[in-house]
Amino acid sequence: MERYQNITNTNGTTTVVTLVERGDEGFVDKVSISNNGDNEATHISLNLYDDTNVYYLCQNIVIPKGVVFVLEDIGGYDTNTFTLRMSQGGSANQDLTVIIE
Repeated sequence: MERYQNITNTNGTTTVVTLVERGDEGFVDKVSISNNGDNEATHISLNLYDDTNVYYLCQNIVIPKGVVFVLEDIGGYDTNTFTLRMSQGGSANQDLTVIIE
């Protein structure tokens, strides 16, 4: 599975974005998040959600401008069981690109 998604947040409010829906075909092994904006990206969290419980892969990370955060060797979680979500907020004018492999 390979996906690309651009995410912008202009007002600094917390936003939850679904990256991979539960039931999508495939496995996720690696997530890369690049900060393309002029400011650091703050309060970035990745989690797995099963409609009841939230399991954080990372929480409240900061990605400096021009830096790519890579989370790899996730273990190839099964997309039939969990939704992969990302939350972001705290900084206005965030411009991120997420690559899922």
